[in-house]
Amino acid sequence: MSLVRILDTLETDRLILRRSRVGDAAIYRQMWTERDPRVPPHRQIDPEGRPTVEDIAAQIRAAREEQPARRHRKAERRSSRD
Repeated sequence: MSLVRILDTLETDRLILRRSRVGDAAIYRQMWTERDPRVPPHRQIDPEGRPTVEDIAAQIRAAREEQPARRHRKAERRSSRD
């Protein structure tokens, strides 16, 4: 069986696609607050305020341990020219 190398980061002239980092949790939480009300309730912040930044950070950590190279990708704009 041959092994396939999985890229950790993919970069183009305009974007960087990389694995999520625990430090991204606050950004993901902010996106949860901006959800359209038509999104199913299980994908919205609940009355207790969950998921919290800490909940999301724990999910990122768990996903990285589970399948280090396959989960949670984040795109970043390379420059502000766009």
